[in-house]
Amino acid sequence: MERMQYKDAEGLFVQGLKLKPGNAKMLNNLGAALASQGDYRKAIVQFEEAIKIDHRYENAWNNLKKAQAALSGPIT
Repeated sequence: MERMQYKDAEGLFVQGLKLKPGNAKMLNNLGAALASQGDYRKAIVQFEEAIKIDHRYENAWNNLKKAQAALSGPIT
């Protein structure tokens, strides 16, 4: 997916969250769209919110770990 498509997806998830605030799946998907644009800090916030709502949401946990790893950079 191209960067502009991730930006479009981000907008759709933000709109969706206005209609269904607290939707863990939508928060996770918003986080994934942000991470795909390289905005890992904002993505982490979304993944953490999704996990607060559903602490057993495996995709959100996995995405959180990936975003945290991306922020920490390669281990040298």
